[in-house]
Order: sequence, then C-alpha cells, then structure tokens
Amino acid sequence: MNFAARNAWVTTIFDQPVHEDPNFYMQQEQIISFQHPDHDTEVWPQFPHTS
Repeated sequence: MNFAARNAWVTTIFDQPVHEDPNFYMQQEQIISFQHPDHDTEVWPQFPHTS
C-alpha cells in the first residue's frame, strides 16, 4: 500500500461523532425512501404511498 497516495479523508473517517441516542438508528430505519432504485422494478413506487 502506498501511504503517500492515500485519500486524505481515510485518516479521519473514524473521527466522526457516534450517536449516543439509543433510538437514533431505530428512527432511521423508519424512514421510507422514495428514491428510484438503480434497477428496474415491477411496480413504482415500490411502497404504497399513504397520506
């Protein structure tokens, strides 16, 4: 591995803050994304839209 040719962000990637809220990741899982996937789908949107 050529240390001199590394990307600058690699040395700081693990310096990012850690979420201390135990519910944070559970809340993130509840988010429904309507972004179109990178593959063909049978039905779009994939999830039924509820108002």
